[in-house]
Amino acid sequence: MTETVLPRLAALLLLALCGTVLLKESRLGRVALASGLLLLALVELFDSQALRDAEHLLDYKRFVLVCKSLIPIAFLLYGMSFTKRAGGSRAAAAAPLLVIAAIMCGGALLLPIEQFYAGYDFSHGRLLVLGSIGYWFYLGLMIFCIAALVNVELVFGGVRGADRGRLRYEFLGVGAILAVMIFYFSQGLLYRAVNMDLLPARSVVLAVAALLIGYSRLYQGRTASLAVSRQALYRSVTLVAVGLYLLALGVFGVGMKRLDLSVTPDVSVLVAVLSGLLFLALLLSEEIRRRAKLLLARHFYAQKHDYREEWLGFSNALAGCRSLGDVRTAIVDRYRQTFGLRFAALYERTGGSDSFALAEAQGRTDLPARATFSDGLLGYFSETARVMNPADGEYTPTAAETVFMEGAEAWLLVPLMSEERLEAFVVFGAQVVPETLTYEDFDLMKIMGRQAVLSLKNFQLAEELTEAREMAAVAKVSSFVIHDLKNLAYTFSLMMENADEHIREPEFQDDLVTSIHGTVAKMNALIAKLKAFPEKRELAVEAADLAQIGRDSLAEVSSLKRGIAFESYCAAAASRMDVPEIRKVALNLLLNACDAVGGSGTIKMSTGRRGAEAFLRVEDNGCGMSPAFIQGHLFKPFRTTKEKGLGIGLYQCRQIVEAHEGRIEVDSRE
Repeated sequence: MTETVLPRLAALLLLALCGTVLLKESRLGRVALASGLLLLALVELFDSQALRDAEHLLDYKRFVLVCKSLIPIAFLLYGMSFTKRAGGSRAAAAAPLLVIAAIMCGGALLLPIEQFYAGYDFSHGRLLVLGSIGYWFYLGLMIFCIAALVNVELVFGGVRGADRGRLRYEFLGVGAILAVMIFYFSQGLLYRAVNMDLLPARSVVLAVAALLIGYSRLYQGRTASLAVSRQALYRSVTLVAVGLYLLALGVFGVGMKRLDLSVTPDVSVLVAVLSGLLFLALLLSEEIRRRAKLLLARHFYAQKHDYREEWLGFSNALAGCRSLGDVRTAIVDRYRQTFGLRFAALYERTGGSDSFALAEAQGRTDLPARATFSDGLLGYFSETARVMNPADGEYTPTAAETVFMEGAEAWLLVPLMSEERLEAFVVFGAQVVPETLTYEDFDLMKIMGRQAVLSLKNFQLAEELTEAREMAAVAKVSSFVIHDLKNLAYTFSLMMENADEHIREPEFQDDLVTSIHGTVAKMNALIAKLKAFPEKRELAVEAADLAQIGRDSLAEVSSLKRGIAFESYCAAAASRMDVPEIRKVALNLLLNACDAVGGSGTIKMSTGRRGAEAFLRVEDNGCGMSPAFIQGHLFKPFRTTKEKGLGIGLYQCRQIVEAHEGRIEVDSRE
């Protein structure tokens, strides 16, 4: 009872779903899906009738074979309906499948049925023994079903968001149909016989699948924006190629066995290894891979290039660059991969001239090192921003430009423009697989060019900024050195001024010699620092007393400034510090105070402790500073109120104090 009821129930559900698809679905994919459902319903009806009418079993099985030969092709076309929507290209992609389906269908109709089914075997159930042609026929059907299932899985894998929920049950249903067909065919191949007792189980699966697809179609609808990922499709082609290779090895082995040709194991291994190497050579061939990509793009997609994928790939390649050289390499490499070039090169403008130098080349090492363009060619690029083909005659190059293009074997010149100015250009060599370029190719070249020139400019500006910072660092150090030399020269000048009046005094002579020795020692220390530049100098921290540094600094300055009253209030203030650096701070503050009071006045030096902190203070009764100057200019380099000052002293003082994790404060008024 179940042998006839279940197949008819499944056929009824499949026919109802077929009608629903044709009525509700307006896309081209409806024909493929409806055809597959109709063929499945006919298979169920003919198989059911064959069980009831054993005398005409083989006649019914012929019709079953005809329907089965078309089912996998129908579901392959159904999966393809989610990809390219351009009718002509889709038809071109479907043509080989339809030819194969016609051949298989014709074979099922015309060849003797005995070559498909060799006889009956009812000792282990209702079995139809497969003939020689029947075996290969079932093998072909199973391969097509596997391909259709993989295609459906890839399409569903590319679905995102709410679309995945809407299509889930439909793809489950289609997957169940293909899975039960694969199981059914594999059982026949494994036992070389078709088990008619499996028909009820197959009918139940088909009925459930019909209900899942019907639920999805009636209550959840179908999305309109699905496409198979190009990368997934390329990987699928590779998997299919590997499968065909393994299948070819299997056919070779079976053929040798059928022909009763004995092959030793070492010969078998040798054939397998050599054929594997040949297969890998073909698989790794750049020309074959390029042809495969072009074939898939032409027949499965509405656009030749996936602009989103190309843009993301190029952006990621540029984002991973750490230097200007990396950017140049990424630009040339990406252009070469995208357009399948044998070689490519990048030329960049040198300075403000109209000359361009070779910056990066791939695929060739004998390209011209420089190129000089005329105003005509530069104007052509500025006005049109178009990719130039030297052979199309749109622009007539000068003699020098012709020599360059011929020497570089330039097929195309892709301009990299920045504000209508040609900053660089990419030379395209011949393609690995010659192809006719379309507007899509030229648009992509220009899009990549805009992105490339931005990256080049960013890295060039970054390098210029780095150089400027290095120069600023040198200028900063130079300013400090000049300031220190100025203080030392100032010390010498004071000595000379006082020498005119006091040179004959023994006490002054002793002070003069001591001061000269100290100044020379400071100059030697300054030279030692310059030798260590640009290495970062660490503080030589030691335990010391600020009071002693204050008294020594005050004594040194007071010996030179005879007209100023110096007062010392230095209490003990022990701390850890770099003594020469802190002495430099104290001297700077004292000399600034001397400048502030002029030829006469009072300067007080005091040290001590304030809680856990040690301090050094310099006070004067000089001219003072305005709040605006303190707020906006004090401690800034090259800001000063002195006629001959550099504006470096207090900036240097703050740097030294902050390096000691201290702070410098000011309290002044005009």
